[in-house]
This record gives sequence, structure tokens and C-alpha cells, in this order.
Amino acid sequence: MVRSYSVKIARSIVLAGLALSIVCLLAVALALGCGRTEEVSPKAAGHYQRGRTHYARGEFKEAEGEFKAAISSSPRFANSYYMLGKVYFFERRLAEAEAQFKKALVESRPGHLGGYLWLGRIYSLQRGKTEEAKRMLQAALDLDPENSLIYYDLGKLYELEGDLRGALLQYERAMALETDYAALHYRVGELYEKIGLADRAKREYEKAIAFDPGFAEAKKKLKGSQ
Repeated sequence: MVRSYSVKIARSIVLAGLALSIVCLLAVALALGCGRTEEVSPKAAGHYQRGRTHYARGEFKEAEGEFKAAISSSPRFANSYYMLGKVYFFERRLAEAEAQFKKALVESRPGHLGGYLWLGRIYSLQRGKTEEAKRMLQAALDLDPENSLIYYDLGKLYELEGDLRGALLQYERAMALETDYAALHYRVGELYEKIGLADRAKREYEKAIAFDPGFAEAKKKLKGSQ
């Protein structure tokens, strides 16, 4: 399976030192419009930092406990709902994840980029909710029109609908913003292959391998095209 483009988000920066983490968390939230920062207590920020550390390690049970503790301390801390939603998502608890992302939206001004993005991902997995997924991703784009992840997810939605050229357009927009991610080039290569552009597909597989020399799927595709 092609490694997910969204892994980049999951490998979040772990902040060093509680005092420094509090300052950084509040600054990031304020810059992104991700929550009512005045509601975040030092205790909540500490739980949040520890939750992100557990999350980055794949320790979801521990992360869940920390994010819940952060919410208990500061009930309007939008990013805690958001991160708890991501924990539930990766545990395949999609209904619970959806509820947490919606809470992140409620507790944010003017909106929560991550909340919209991950709601879009949830709806893209559910039959009959493609248009709802698009609305969520468009709301995310309204907040950050130069976010390559959003275009990538839109591309996947168009693929689900069978609109390969529409998907390719979205992937090309993502590549214009971030050119060096192997999985994106691999996915574009597959699309070129499906629409009969073998030479372009080959070039994308070569780019994927150049950025990730251990990319076995891309090597297999490239070998099959020769």
C-alpha cells in the first residue's frame, strides 16, 4: 500500500520543555485560527503536549487520556478535540472522530483547518457523502488556499468519482506547492498510466524513486513499464 500523504501531519513536532510548549501552542493556535487561545490553561497545555508526544509514537490509548485531560481542564481548547479526533480516526472509530472534529469547529474562530480537512477524509470513506466531503475540503481551502494536503485529498475524491482528469488537476496543484513528496508523484504516475500517458507515468515513478529510493511500489511500476 502506498504510504499515506497524511503521515506528514502525524509526525508533528514534539516541543521541548513545558514552559516553552505553552508559549508555542498558544502562538500556533492564534496564527492558524484554531481555537479560543485565551481559554487554554497551563495544565491543559501540558496534557496536550504529552498527548501529541504519545500520538507521534503511535501510543493512542495514552494520547487519548492526555487529550481528554486537556479538554477537562480547558473545555474550549479546540486543538485537543482535533487531536482526539485524529486518535479515534486511526483507531477506526469514525463516528467518535467525526464528533470530535465537529467540536473543534465549534470552539474555533474563524474555523479549524484540521477539523475541516479530517471531516473531509471521514466523509470520503462513507458511501454517498462525496459532496459533503468536498464541502469540508473547500472550507479548509478557504482558510488556507496554498495547502497541498487539501488538493491531494480533493484529488482522491475525484478519483473515487471516476473523474481522473479532475483528480490529476488537483494533484498537479498539490505538486506545484510541494514537489518533493514521493507518494504524490507515485499517485500521479498511476493516473497518467490509467489515461494512457505511459511516458509521463514513467517520469513520475522515476521522481517518486528519486525522492524515496526505497519506494518498492514505484520500482515495481517502473520495471513493469520497461
